[in-house]
Amino acid sequence: MKKKSRRQFRRSFTQAGAPPGVTALDREESAQTSNVVAMVYSPSDLVEPKLDGPQDLPHLSDQHCVQWIDIQGIGDGSLLHEYCQSQNFHVLAQADAQNVGQRPKLEAYEDFHYVVFRSITLDKDQRLKWSQVSLFLRENFLLTVQEEGADCFEAVRTRIREGRPTIRERQGDYLAVMILDVVVDGYFPILEHFGDLLDQCEDRVLKEHSPGVLNEIYDIRRDLSMFRRSVWPLREALNSLCRDSGSPIKEENHLHLRDILDHVVQTLEFIESYRELASGLADAHLNLVGQKTNEVMKVLTIVSAVFIPLTFIAGIYGMNFDTSQPYNLPELGWQFGYLAFWLVNITIVISLLALFRRLGWLGKRTQ
Repeated sequence: MKKKSRRQFRRSFTQAGAPPGVTALDREESAQTSNVVAMVYSPSDLVEPKLDGPQDLPHLSDQHCVQWIDIQGIGDGSLLHEYCQSQNFHVLAQADAQNVGQRPKLEAYEDFHYVVFRSITLDKDQRLKWSQVSLFLRENFLLTVQEEGADCFEAVRTRIREGRPTIRERQGDYLAVMILDVVVDGYFPILEHFGDLLDQCEDRVLKEHSPGVLNEIYDIRRDLSMFRRSVWPLREALNSLCRDSGSPIKEENHLHLRDILDHVVQTLEFIESYRELASGLADAHLNLVGQKTNEVMKVLTIVSAVFIPLTFIAGIYGMNFDTSQPYNLPELGWQFGYLAFWLVNITIVISLLALFRRLGWLGKRTQ
């Protein structure tokens, strides 16, 4: 049986010495076909065309017309390449969108901006599932590329279909902000999931002392570290979108962008607190196991300390002596020798137990 990889996401690499822009895909992982969902809208109109190619993308007469193409699933990369070529997007941006496992970042090109980030969900086994999302933004044209075929932007499409004026009357930069917002909002259910797992682990550490709980804590801490690696660079990208003079996000939408940045900072704070809690639970589990071991060793030490003098006395009287010479060991010829032997042993045991109790080894320490 093939062992399942413990890595949460994979990074594809090009062959050493390959020219810039060359892509490298794991064909087995990218076997799924790509799907294209397009939306063209203005304050008064909405079209969701079925595209056979970039040439089929309609354009509304309204000057506020926004064109959004969403490629769901990278596949072999041919569809992505076709749409990127139609818009003359730089080859390096195309390669970043196709080579999954990129670090979240913002890249400013001459006539468009490229943002890459990660959508995080839970799979059927309640394990983290990572999906790279790329966003190409040029004025009122957006191209989004999702690594997986699962759609994480349906909430944004619903708002557009419902004719919400806050999104239908805004331009493409506002749509880009809403796409970032829906992805970042998806981080909070993941944080709640980690909080529930840590609460369960805390109960098990304090009550059950289950040996398997330590592995679960380490798994949680590893997932939190991977989560942090996905969120921390996104904060830098959002800061650049907010503060750079060449930002594609208009000033009127900076308030929404700062709100997203605030959510990212909150996510990072929760991740750090959960990591500290996981480390504390691991230390507490090890300390409790060590304490339990010490209690066992204390009992064994007390038992040994009680039996050491008894063994010494029994060893002396268990030696082979010449009974014809009773004065060599007078007690052997004494009528009450056997009774005296047991009285001495019982006295020693009682005295040692009283001493151990006084020292606090047994029960409460006497003052």
